[in-house]
Amino acid sequence: MGFLKEIKSKKWLVVCFALTLCLGLTACSNAKKGSGADSTKSGTSVDEPVPEFTYVAKFLDAPDSKMMSGNMALGKDVAYSIKYDYSSMLYSVDENGDYVFQGSDDAEEADYGTSYSIVKYPLTSEGLGEEQTIAKLPKGYEANGLCVDEAGNVYYVATIRPKQPGEGATDDEWNAYYEKMYSMSDYHMIKLDPNGNQLYDMDFTEIAREQESFYGQEMAADSKGRVCVYSYNAGLMLFDENGKYIGKIEDNPNSWIAGLGTGKDGNIYAAFNDYSSVTNECVLSLIDFEGKKFGKKYSKFPASNGNACILPGLEKDVLCCDSNSVQEYSLEKEESTKLLNWMDCDVDGSMVTDIYVYDGKIFALIYDWNNGNSQLAELTKMRTEDVVRRETITIGTLYQDQSLNKKALEFNKTNEKYRVTIKTYMDENNWSETSYTDAITTMTNDLIAGKGPDIIDLSYFDGETYAEKGVLEDLAPYLEKSTVLHKEDFLDRILEAGTINGKLVSLASTFTLETLAGKKSVVGDKMGWTVSDMIKLKKAYPNANLIEYETKEQILSVVVLMLNLDHFMDVAKGTCDFDNDEFKEILQFANMFPADVDYEAPRPLTPYQLADNSLLLNMTWIYGFRDMQSEVAYFGDEPITFIGFPNYDGGNGCMLRLEDQYAINAASTKKEAAWSFLESVITAEQDENMMFAGFPTLKSLYEKQKAKSLEVHYILDENGEKLLDVNGNPIIEDYYGGGYTMIGDNGEEWNYNYKPITKEEVDMVDTLLAGSKLPSSGYDEEMLKIITEEADGYFNGAKSVDEAAKVIQSRLNLYLKENK
Repeated sequence: MGFLKEIKSKKWLVVCFALTLCLGLTACSNAKKGSGADSTKSGTSVDEPVPEFTYVAKFLDAPDSKMMSGNMALGKDVAYSIKYDYSSMLYSVDENGDYVFQGSDDAEEADYGTSYSIVKYPLTSEGLGEEQTIAKLPKGYEANGLCVDEAGNVYYVATIRPKQPGEGATDDEWNAYYEKMYSMSDYHMIKLDPNGNQLYDMDFTEIAREQESFYGQEMAADSKGRVCVYSYNAGLMLFDENGKYIGKIEDNPNSWIAGLGTGKDGNIYAAFNDYSSVTNECVLSLIDFEGKKFGKKYSKFPASNGNACILPGLEKDVLCCDSNSVQEYSLEKEESTKLLNWMDCDVDGSMVTDIYVYDGKIFALIYDWNNGNSQLAELTKMRTEDVVRRETITIGTLYQDQSLNKKALEFNKTNEKYRVTIKTYMDENNWSETSYTDAITTMTNDLIAGKGPDIIDLSYFDGETYAEKGVLEDLAPYLEKSTVLHKEDFLDRILEAGTINGKLVSLASTFTLETLAGKKSVVGDKMGWTVSDMIKLKKAYPNANLIEYETKEQILSVVVLMLNLDHFMDVAKGTCDFDNDEFKEILQFANMFPADVDYEAPRPLTPYQLADNSLLLNMTWIYGFRDMQSEVAYFGDEPITFIGFPNYDGGNGCMLRLEDQYAINAASTKKEAAWSFLESVITAEQDENMMFAGFPTLKSLYEKQKAKSLEVHYILDENGEKLLDVNGNPIIEDYYGGGYTMIGDNGEEWNYNYKPITKEEVDMVDTLLAGSKLPSSGYDEEMLKIITEEADGYFNGAKSVDEAAKVIQSRLNLYLKENK
């Protein structure tokens, strides 16, 4: 068995659309006072009042990168953590190059694997002090969850796993072990005093085994020593001051628990998203031990990403943080006050696992899951006027994501003249049915009014619409003057894709490709086809699905119109032509498909549907060179053609998606600063650990990625010699994680193991890119809404195809003229 092999379970849906960085002090503020202050004529849409105080960040070493992220508990002047150790485990390599666990070099530890211990770190004004082990768990014990009460006593759940299969165990034996692992495990609630002496060990195995896959994810202790444990499958389980299980909260919300912790009043609170409300807002609720239920609930608790940290407040009731900020929350007023934004402190909030307060400072434990490193950010409160400022430029986006955060942080840590801040136009704490469209409207209005951010993240916005309104700066002069970037540095398609009406209005750092693939025996061997060709294919296989999860609207909007909307309209001229035979043919074609699809209905896995021709085409997303191999693998040994989306211009039908695409606001007063950020983003090395990162747009980085993908790595022995399999052949290293497994609704599996990438596979990416096309310009949400609304009238029989085409023509013609 490949013990460390990455196994990925996928269910495919077609969708419409280092350690110490001692960099000095960085202010967590958009202040405009002090040396290097910002101009008041900022390109940002909102000039917030300058706060009297701000937080300044300094980065420190974390004591041990093996600290379990999210498992720190704070006592008085001390922090506790669960530590795990793989050092005594042994692995061997089988004939397939898979790593196989072979037990431990410690006879007592054999067949158990990782060893666990509870460690503590004194809190000091300089961060965490030297690690001290207070309890080493017995062999076979795992520690889950961790919390501390007001007296400094430590609580955790000990899970006692059964012994693992020994050396030479078969896959069936391992599968049987994992299937029964939870039902064969024992569970104990453990309480230690501050020095690690055991105060009680309460067995609640019988109760835990009644739950489905019990796992103590989070714990909290109140001022009376009572404990609440959260397990995703079991919900919230309650234990009294003696460690006895007293019941669980039965009225759990239809939502995961975003956070569990103790407030300033010594009570335990849970945060969860209330999906029954219109806004899906996060709610904070008291844990009622006596009633075994949620007690009083408090609205508008900040937890934008579904995760929240809950601690006793500094001045208010609860100190909390999510991936965006640190805030204090008032139970009485049901409102929060923002203390700092992570981005303003040059901290990636998505990697903050814990925060704590000591000596008037806020400390954040940062765990970089890309490289396994940890560090501390020490955040000190200072008067804003005493902080030296750099000129600030603002990036406007729909909502923050890790990729953009990382780019902004890297820029801020290396640029001494400028720093970037991110303005999100969608309030992630207050969702509504119109949040998406409202955010786009707000940003569009800001830009048209001559305000808005300095830099525009076009990932979620329509670049052509903005270009037509004259709000995007022409980047060609900046590129001509640049000493960092030149036109010839880019792949040929990229600058062309960012050019609208003769002006280079955007640049992208990465791109991805989308296309349709089918068997050569079904679609032929020529790339590219027309709508009429696709109609003929569907008629030739009337009982087969063209694509998975196909519907009338899906075929109309994604498969057909995505690349062809420009064929029926000219956004620049404000004209359109939908009342014609070609468009009516599309409507009639889309009407051949079902109105809705049951996503929960059992169906064979994609490769099996393709094999028996019950599925004709596979929607293919290509984020990296290895995706070419896995997409081809779905068809087994059958030769395939990347036939593409149907189009009218004779192209190969491959769709080019520009990712991390940025433009500069023509009204910005900080264009040179904004250009420096674009240079930084585009020339940055690709982060190989980011999933779905895409291809670089620069030729040099693209060729470097291509060359690296073609490298073949072999497993070496202790002497540096290649290990050989049973046939005497060198064993290729599993450097792509081995492969993945798709698991179907009925338990069927489809397995794939990656092989070294071939030159033919990487050359196909070049071919697809060369003939690719951007999604139809002007393909905004309102246009799609008009088309689908009127098409639905035809689909449900309320209109004839002629009537539907005529109304679509009329409405879009009016819309284009009003928005020209």
